[in-house]
Amino acid sequence: MSSAPSPLAYICHGRTCVGFILARGKLGFEAIDRDENSLGMFASQRAAASAIFQKMPGREGPGKLKVNVHDAFGSAETPAQEF
Repeated sequence: MSSAPSPLAYICHGRTCVGFILARGKLGFEAIDRDENSLGMFASQRAAASAIFQKMPGREGPGKLKVNVHDAFGSAETPAQEF
């Protein structure tokens, strides 16, 4: 028995919602960022989720994410790291 994908899926990074995916039937899956802007249609949920993560604030390119480090002297932005 196979199950159909959910018509709505939330994409989270930690505890923050960064977007969601809507199943559009034969058209595929629509990726939508957290500001409710469409990022396009995709053949799979995985491809749509990947597009949302690439559009996340703080991204500097494929596989790069800025990380803020807080210490006793305040906060400093670290160089982009692979995630």
